[in-house]
Amino acid sequence: MPALRLSRVDVRRQFAPPMAFYASLLSIVCPFSVAVGQRPATAVNPSAELPARFANVAAPGEIHRFANHVGAVNCVAVSRDGRQLASASDDKTVIVYDLKTLKPVHRLRSDESPVGGVAFTPDGKDTVTASGRGEFEDRNIRLWDRPSGQQRMRIIGRNVPTTSLVVAPDGLCMMTTYQNRLSDLRFFDAPGDTLALVTHKERCWDCAFSSDSKFVVTVGGDGEAYVWSTARPPRSISRMMTHDADVRGVSFSPNGEFIVTASSDRSLRLWKDWQQEDAWQMVREFKGHADEVNDVAFAPDGKSIASASRDKSVRIWDVATGRSVLTLNGHEGPVTNLVYFPSGIFLASASADKTVRLWSLVAPATKQPIPSDTAKANPAMKDAAGLRPRLAKKANLKMPDAAAVAETEKLIQQLFKDELANAKTPDDKEKLARKITELGGQSDYSAVERYAMLKTALDLAVDAASPAAAVQANDQITAWFDVDAIKSLAALFERLSSQVRTTAGRTELAEIAVTVIEEAIAARRYEEAATVVRASSGANSNPKLVRRLRALNVRIRNERSRWDAYQAAVKQLKAMPEDAKANLVVGKHLIVFEGDWAKGLTHLAKGSDEQLKMAAQKDVAGPDSTDEQFTLGDAWLSIADSSTGEDRQAYLAAADFWYRKALSAASGLQKLRIQKSLNKVGKIPDASRRD
Repeated sequence: MPALRLSRVDVRRQFAPPMAFYASLLSIVCPFSVAVGQRPATAVNPSAELPARFANVAAPGEIHRFANHVGAVNCVAVSRDGRQLASASDDKTVIVYDLKTLKPVHRLRSDESPVGGVAFTPDGKDTVTASGRGEFEDRNIRLWDRPSGQQRMRIIGRNVPTTSLVVAPDGLCMMTTYQNRLSDLRFFDAPGDTLALVTHKERCWDCAFSSDSKFVVTVGGDGEAYVWSTARPPRSISRMMTHDADVRGVSFSPNGEFIVTASSDRSLRLWKDWQQEDAWQMVREFKGHADEVNDVAFAPDGKSIASASRDKSVRIWDVATGRSVLTLNGHEGPVTNLVYFPSGIFLASASADKTVRLWSLVAPATKQPIPSDTAKANPAMKDAAGLRPRLAKKANLKMPDAAAVAETEKLIQQLFKDELANAKTPDDKEKLARKITELGGQSDYSAVERYAMLKTALDLAVDAASPAAAVQANDQITAWFDVDAIKSLAALFERLSSQVRTTAGRTELAEIAVTVIEEAIAARRYEEAATVVRASSGANSNPKLVRRLRALNVRIRNERSRWDAYQAAVKQLKAMPEDAKANLVVGKHLIVFEGDWAKGLTHLAKGSDEQLKMAAQKDVAGPDSTDEQFTLGDAWLSIADSSTGEDRQAYLAAADFWYRKALSAASGLQKLRIQKSLNKVGKIPDASRRD
């Protein structure tokens, strides 16, 4: 994946938010995008956003549905003060709602064309709409007085369909993109000063401003992204290939260090600004949607990302781990657009099913936005464990000859002689290690030179007792060379274990270790996972981390034992396919840990547990009648009641699956009876739900 090259500009400094700027931003995106400029972090009381009855929501999920449109809803916006929501639709109207009463207060109508975008101005005085979706003639931008709902200004657009329109957070300029591959940048203090920017080979789908309004990124159907400086005259300062298919959505992180792109290839990709290399590099790919991803947005705190898909779902992703932590199902058509509320605790989504839905993102145990505890702000998480895997695989170079590396290391020692001599403290050594790591990650070195530089940086970071810098250097090595990443990390943690002695250093080591251990467990590299646990556990005084590492150690032992038993059972079945005990072990593993019900049930149906065997045989047969489906649900619920842990969760998912099938055709008292059984099952997490 090529990096996004920038001109020699101190991008990170320019991205730093100014001391004062507008409290909110205007963003109108149509037809598949949402507020793409990012809000500055602010303290918002969630109870001020929605009626009081939503203040004590106990679990994530849908909390309200607006169904006042008669056409597909293309865009949704929430005002900066959290008091109003607006939705734009193919029915040629925009409806503005009071979020305290959840009642419409204005219906703004465009007689000529569907409305593709809507937003509130930064000062909260106006509502702005963008018409011109599809082949309709009305392609205007209108400003409406927010209190009265009366139109007070119209801006004429180009004579081609508009795909997005975004006003910068500082309110001084506006970016418009069109289906004819052009983008316009207009300055509000000079209405006639409109500059046409030729960008994409295919239509532009979306654009986003950085929070300080100095940069804007556009994405399009050619799979490319352009970053522009908004200084006059505007100039393109970088370009990259982001996906192999249409890029439908884009969003800057609140601090400007990351860009996330959403594509019709069903994935999201996260890009980081690497200042020393003047480039954007992909650090993570998010996969899980079953169809095109239409929109994406960073949460106000930057710790999570929301995505909207044609598969009718909204997903919340944890930036720190890359995991899908929540799936919001309920829309009956493609989800076209979404927006976070200022607090980050609520989300609104728009859909082709003609509705806007409000979602709570609160975690039941913590009453905090999901994810609740996965991306704490500390150096270890930011620099090492926060974005695993940070770097996409850049090459698969063979390890160079040791003698050649040794000779090259001598040359590097000479080149950095003065810096090495002046690096007397651990902090100095860490800074130098990071500098050499960044240089070693650039593209104009031979394999020997690159490896020697990164090895020098790694050794220097270990000598500085800096786990974060050491892992950063190690990740660069595994990104470029044919190296077993997990094995190399385990060896690195053994080196750091004897080198890191301070309390802060041991805490940092353990914090990074938790993520590395999870990565090793997921890859079933139990020996390496155990090595990292041992290396990071010693002399650690943080009780929370000590408990976490102990729990991970128990998990490693249990999962390793189960995996070994499964492997042995698979081997046994090759020799004796009808072995009942081996079929039971394989069947349970496939269902409980792989989620493969089709294969797992065929093994359970031949297993040694009679209760599971009978339920599996009936399940494979696939009962059609409501009574039979209800009875099978009862059978799985009975098995779940006598099980524990992951086994119980899987069997509850089976009971839920058959009860819901039975419920779809039930009526009267039978329906009440099935619903009562479903209540006994309780809520099944999305990750455990049986499809």
